[in-house]
Amino acid sequence: MDASTGSRTGPGRPIGTRSVETPRRVVHEVAHELVRPADLRALRTELVAWVRATSAAPATSAFADRLEDVASGLYEALTNVVDHAYTGGPGPIHLVARLTLSDGAEHDAPAHPWLEIEVADRGDWRPADDDPGHRGRGLLLLSQVTDGHEVERAPDGTRVRLWWHRPP
Repeated sequence: MDASTGSRTGPGRPIGTRSVETPRRVVHEVAHELVRPADLRALRTELVAWVRATSAAPATSAFADRLEDVASGLYEALTNVVDHAYTGGPGPIHLVARLTLSDGAEHDAPAHPWLEIEVADRGDWRPADDDPGHRGRGLLLLSQVTDGHEVERAPDGTRVRLWWHRPP
């Protein structure tokens, strides 16, 4: 389905999808009523394909590496929703990506990151296990594959924001 023309409903299906273009910023937004582990790969693939198509960046190895970082960071944020937010089963997720397009002029300090992704849930954020075993390194991973990240927990859910300043 074209993200700018419609919506679907049902378990694990987008309840609304839209793309809006504003000067120099392009927004891709997807909301899912229920997100399950089986949905994560498709969400990641969809967003990375959107970044690739929308950015119009040359297909260099540096750009491919940057897309791998985007895929890894997004997948970690999505996995945390499934693992921690909803203890009673699947729950809603809201994903927004903002891509800043260059008009050809170089800017020393852009007003916005090149790519910013927000993943939000409305869950309770289950506490981590006392012995996480091989797990529990998500924030370390995010610090290595993004230019920055923040996690905001509130009574009505959690929001994870990831950003990359410039394309390679």
